[in-house]
Amino acid sequence: DDDDDDGLWLIASVVGQSLFVVLAVLRHTMALGSFLLQRQEVCTADREPLPCLSRRGLAAILIGLLGACGTLACSKLQTAAKTPTASSLAAVGDVAAVTNMYAYWEAGKLSGPHCVDAVGDLAVDDMVTDASSDAMPHAEGAKIYHGLQGFCDFFDWLQTFKQPDYKVVNTLHNGRGDVMVKESLTPTVTATGKTLGHAMQNVVDFTVKDGKLSSMKVFWGEPSGFDELFV
Repeated sequence: DDDDDDGLWLIASVVGQSLFVVLAVLRHTMALGSFLLQRQEVCTADREPLPCLSRRGLAAILIGLLGACGTLACSKLQTAAKTPTASSLAAVGDVAAVTNMYAYWEAGKLSGPHCVDAVGDLAVDDMVTDASSDAMPHAEGAKIYHGLQGFCDFFDWLQTFKQPDYKVVNTLHNGRGDVMVKESLTPTVTATGKTLGHAMQNVVDFTVKDGKLSSMKVFWGEPSGFDELFV
């Protein structure tokens, strides 16, 4: 993709510049070293009225120059590592969109009469929320929802079971609008009082478009066991 190509060209360019700097400094180091060695020969012959460098002093100068060469090259590479590419900037926006959704959920904004107005900042109007599973026939809310209202309806259904130990385990992204969240929770269905007894791990796959959520797919970790809690 273009973003990846931009990043590769940037890295290749900086590496090339770093090598150029290394070779240039090495060339000047060798030239100066040759000059200093010639001076040492003159000094040895006792034909030079100026103070002469000792072997230790000569070695110190050469090592210092080589160190400067390495520092310049490393500086170039560090600059490349810190320079954001279009792909990395997009990734930050994608993850932020998902993180904002979880922040809204924690704040209680994804339920109640004002939910649709609130999620307009998070998701596109034709948002698709897919929580369906063939292995969950007794879980009424395990289905596909459409639009902003459907997005709110899904989060309303989440309130039918408790998940006090809920946590996000990991977040992955590809910089192209796909963000995957691994979550862990121990559900207890309020209507039946049944609990799974141990934490299950789900994966939620988000698609982000222009900074807003456009789709969300829940892959239930233990659909059959979770479904039994509703009976």
